[in-house]
Amino acid sequence: MRLQNKVLLGIVFCVFISGEVKGQDSHSQFYTVSVADGISITAPGGVVIAHDLTLSNQVFPEQTWTAYTTNTAGATVSLTLTKFQHQTFSFFNHNSRIRLRIAQSDPTANWVTIVDRDRTFGGFFSSGDTAVVSAESFGPGAGELGITVSFLQGGLGFVISGSYVATLTGTITNK
Repeated sequence: MRLQNKVLLGIVFCVFISGEVKGQDSHSQFYTVSVADGISITAPGGVVIAHDLTLSNQVFPEQTWTAYTTNTAGATVSLTLTKFQHQTFSFFNHNSRIRLRIAQSDPTANWVTIVDRDRTFGGFFSSGDTAVVSAESFGPGAGELGITVSFLQGGLGFVISGSYVATLTGTITNK
């Protein structure tokens, strides 16, 4: 019996060392980039012009704002402009007007205007009114928004000297 066990053990050992030992031929490793909802709106610096001392509206050069979203549904931009307020005599105001156009849009975003123009109303001694324009995209990507602001002269035949400031505030919201 002993010899039989040795022979059987020898056969098993020979098969084991002569047989192929298989390991793994390939393996995969995954690399993932996670992109969060990105959203931004960027404005250029302030703009100063000199009044030409006529009764004409004073038009500022077009300014380009940039709106951007990574949201697949797109985003909405709202731009709110205040009246022009005298910096020394804050009770003295002039109306403002804003115009919006899409200067450029990424094809994936398809930026369009919703409201392309608005203006403030009210007398020279009233404040608080704002003008609001808006745009939206239908997908991810950037859009360049062309903004033109005007200082409206109004019916008053004069403008008191000094600086008048209007503030434009842009807000972007993912859909």
